[in-house]
Amino acid sequence: MRQTRFAAPFRFALSACAFAVCMMAGVVHGQEASHGPSVSHADAAPVISDGQAAPWVSSASPQRFVYTPPEAGPILTRDQFDTIQSLRAKRRFKDAALAAAPLAASNDPDTLYLLGTVAQEAGDYELAASAYERAVMIQPDFAGAWLDLAVVTRLSGDDVTAQSLFDYVIQEFSPPAPLMARIASLRRQTIAPALAAVVPASTGWHGELRTQVGRDTNANNGITLTSLPLLAGAGVIVDIPIADEERARSDTAFQSSALLRYGHAFNDRGDRRGEVLLALTQRSNRDLSDYNTRDLLVGGSLIQDTDYGSISQRLTMQQIRLGGQDLLYGARAALGWERQYGTCRAGLGGELEQRHYASVSNLDARIIWLQGGGGCVGLIGNTPVQAAVLLRHGQDTAVHARPGGDARRYEMTTVVAAELRPRVVLEGLFAVAQTHDNNLYSAILADNAVRRTTRTQARLQLQFPLVGPVDGFVSIERLKQSSNIRLFDQSGRVIWAGIRYGF
Repeated sequence: MRQTRFAAPFRFALSACAFAVCMMAGVVHGQEASHGPSVSHADAAPVISDGQAAPWVSSASPQRFVYTPPEAGPILTRDQFDTIQSLRAKRRFKDAALAAAPLAASNDPDTLYLLGTVAQEAGDYELAASAYERAVMIQPDFAGAWLDLAVVTRLSGDDVTAQSLFDYVIQEFSPPAPLMARIASLRRQTIAPALAAVVPASTGWHGELRTQVGRDTNANNGITLTSLPLLAGAGVIVDIPIADEERARSDTAFQSSALLRYGHAFNDRGDRRGEVLLALTQRSNRDLSDYNTRDLLVGGSLIQDTDYGSISQRLTMQQIRLGGQDLLYGARAALGWERQYGTCRAGLGGELEQRHYASVSNLDARIIWLQGGGGCVGLIGNTPVQAAVLLRHGQDTAVHARPGGDARRYEMTTVVAAELRPRVVLEGLFAVAQTHDNNLYSAILADNAVRRTTRTQARLQLQFPLVGPVDGFVSIERLKQSSNIRLFDQSGRVIWAGIRYGF
């Protein structure tokens, strides 16, 4: 296998220990287990574990065989092994990698695997990849080394090569269901943007670019009413015709977006991290230019890992422009907790949101949100599947007098995604948001009431590979808003086709 040189390293949420050490290496708390690197002495040939001879076999299996390297190489002594394990137990990963570095010329696959694991923990992904590559060249059926080579390639930012390696592992070694779930999790780290509160941050640069074109049956967010019934006094109701430009209108839309994140670990353990985010979305309509939008979001977060989960603090600022004019300025401060449970992750949090409308200040609001969510990855047959849900409850307090007064908000977002083939992902999203006002909306409306609105969004998207790291996608989305006050009834459908580049 060719030697590969990688770009600046990434560290994903699933740690090297959870994958390379705990699941594959079998070396736990400094003890040598049956799947661990063999400790060779001058009078003993290295013993290859049954985890290599028959991948994924239980450590209780009696199967063993002896591998004789083509040339003598550096031999891992008991003292070296104990020193390396002691440094790892103290989380001195860089020192452990230095102690293991002389083993790079070894011809023992187990020894090379240990070197790769230690280098991976230290963040030296180039050395780790080199060690894993030598291990699989010497022992082609060393499933664990193939798998961790895929992992470290992904950590290095080479997603295309990593996908090919994951495919090879699946095709050649048929991993069991729990391991397939881990692989699926690595291959598709972010379940959905709506779940950012429960998805851990990575380190290094990463992001995506999108461009798409579509047809929107309600490009102007128009209403469905043809006339508005108003009270004219003495119980007389007058129907006021709704102008065509206020009703739903179709148009062709063009949309481009860019997302850029940078994460940084503040210590060698990686349990204190920070992230900054920049996101920009620009949408232009072919005819209805008064409804062109631009959405700019900047933010930052701090994450602290503990024995009881991860604690995060986030601050984001947002600006939305409509038709070339400022529409909304928003700010959010959030505190969250999240924790991994096997192949699932769950989180709870709170958020303070401030909204200021540039030209309609009586709509300004302050919202306190409580939220919780979680996501799991598993298999249906041989298909990796991810499912997630996010629940939010908000108390919306009006800054100034506004129709309806204060309000209560309830939101639920669910996402299910299945990887039908490598990089071919079918994703479904369903979201519902309800708003309940506290007061009557307006005395001049014939159907005046304490407003209740329900907004639903349903989307189905298919993503597929095009060239290299570029993916294509098509989606259909249905939006509907209904209310006990008909003025707020809306509906629309959007069909999109576009391309995505992730890095």
